[in-house]
Amino acid sequence: MARPIVTPFQVAEVNEELKAAGINSRVHLTDACGAQSLWIEMDPCVELEQTRTAVEAAFLTRGMKVEFDATGATFRLA
Repeated sequence: MARPIVTPFQVAEVNEELKAAGINSRVHLTDACGAQSLWIEMDPCVELEQTRTAVEAAFLTRGMKVEFDATGATFRLA
């Protein structure tokens, strides 16, 4: 089954939601041939788990499930 495709506009919306929630983190999109990956840029004072939870919720409202890698800061959509 094909993975969902996220647009730069959706990533910008997620970043606005993080900002509105007071979470000083940003999601970045890398779009290469055949695959997309995303990663979180965080303020060192921000808890990774708090950011991950907010990112998961933001993409879930768009019908996309997040799969984090072992670092917890890089992910793809399922």
